[in-house]
Amino acid sequence: MKIVPVSEIPLSKPVPENFDLNKLWAITEEMAQVCLKEDGIGLHSCQTGGEYDLFIVNQKATIPSMKEDKFYRYFNCSYEPDFNGVDFKDGTDLKIQVKSTEGCLSLNTPTEKRYFEVMRHRRVIVKGKILKQNPFSGKITASDVSGDWEGLAGIVFQHEIDHGKGVLISDIGMEVHIYG
Repeated sequence: MKIVPVSEIPLSKPVPENFDLNKLWAITEEMAQVCLKEDGIGLHSCQTGGEYDLFIVNQKATIPSMKEDKFYRYFNCSYEPDFNGVDFKDGTDLKIQVKSTEGCLSLNTPTEKRYFEVMRHRRVIVKGKILKQNPFSGKITASDVSGDWEGLAGIVFQHEIDHGKGVLISDIGMEVHIYG
C-alpha cells in the first residue's frame, strides 16, 4: 500500500453495513504503516486508492500526553460546524473560523512537502462509525460515534472527511512556503 498520485484519488463510497470488519481492520493496519512511514497525522483510504470512506488518525499527534503511536479508525463520517457558544479557552465566538497551515501526504513530492493555509471551523460535530479491537479477545467491532472536536483534532477530522468528498487543501487553501 502506498500514497497514490492526486489524479488517481477516487471519490469514496460508504462502507456497506455488511462489510467484513476484519478486512476493514486489516486495511487500516496497512494505512497506519503508510501513515507512519510518511510521517502523517491522518490518512484517508482514498489517498491509497481505496474505494471506501475510511480514515485513521494518530492519537499521538492529537493528544499531547500520548507517548506511542496508536490509531483511531473511523468510517462513514460527516462533520458540521458547531456554532453554539464561545471557545472554552479564549472566549472567541465559534462562528469565526481559524486559519490552519496544513500539509497533505497526497500533495507532497519526493523532494518537497507542500503546505496550504486553509480556513477551518473552530469546532465541529463529527458523526459516523468507529472501528475498535477488543484487547483481550481481538474481536473487531464497529459502533456509532458522535462528538465535538476542536483544535488540531478538529482540523484533522475536517481534513480527512474532506478527502472522502474529493476536496483537497489545494482546492480550498492558498499554498505557503515554510522555511526552516
